[in-house]
Amino acid sequence: MKNPIRNLMAFALCLMAVSLTACTTTTEAPGGPTPVDNNGYMQLRDPLTVQGALQGEPSDARNFMIVLDGSGSMAGSPIEQAKQALHAYVDQLPKDREINLGLVVFDGSGIRTAVELGSAASKNRSQFLEQVDSVQAGGSTPLANAMNEGTDSLLKQAQRQLNYGDYRMIVVTDGAPDPGQDLDAACSAAASYGFGIYTIGFNIDDGHPLKNWATSYETADSAESLATKLQNTLAEPDKYVAPTYSPTK
Repeated sequence: MKNPIRNLMAFALCLMAVSLTACTTTTEAPGGPTPVDNNGYMQLRDPLTVQGALQGEPSDARNFMIVLDGSGSMAGSPIEQAKQALHAYVDQLPKDREINLGLVVFDGSGIRTAVELGSAASKNRSQFLEQVDSVQAGGSTPLANAMNEGTDSLLKQAQRQLNYGDYRMIVVTDGAPDPGQDLDAACSAAASYGFGIYTIGFNIDDGHPLKNWATSYETADSAESLATKLQNTLAEPDKYVAPTYSPTK
C-alpha cells in the first residue's frame, strides 16, 4: 500500500516547482535576456528577425518618421517654406494605403518627438500638421540625437506591426550637426534595423555628411521643390545610393 504522507509531500513539491517556474520566467532572445524599456518593448537590435515583447498584429502600414530641422538657421522664410512643403506633402498622401506619420523636431525648445508613431496623431493629418505649425525655429543642430529618437519610434512601431510594413526616416535639414554629434553612429543604428534614411538638404549643396548614409539624398531650395522631394520619398527611388555602413554585431 502506498504511503499517503509521501504522496502528499510529492504533490506539494510539484506545486512549488510550478510556482517557481511561473515566477522566474523571463523573455529571452537568442544569446540571452533582452532588455525591456519602461513601455514594455524589447530593445531589439534587429526587429526584422525577432518579434517584439508586446502583442501586436501583422500590418502592411507604411511608417514615415519626419526629422525636421528647426534650428536657428531655419528661422524666418526657410521654416515657413518647410511647413508649407509638409502641408503639400500631407495633402498628397495616398488614400488607399494606411500611412502613419511621425515627427521629431529640434528647434528653440530643444529636441522632442512631437508625433509618436502609433499614436492618434500619427494617423490624424490635422493633428500632425498642428505639430508642424507649432515649430519655432531657434537653437542648435542636434541632428544625431534627433535621428536616434526617430529610430526609437520606428523600432517600437515595427514591433507593434510584428515587423510587417514599411519604415523610413525622412530628414529635412539645412546644415551639418553640432560638434560632438555622432552622426555615423545614429545612421548606423537606423540602418542596422533596416530603416531607410531619406535626406533632403534644404538650401544647401549635396555635400552634407548624411549623403554617405542616405538611401536617397536630394536637395531643395524652395517650398515647391521641397514638396516635390518629399513626395519622392513615398516611392521607391530609381537608383539607390548604397549605404556605407557595416551593421553592428
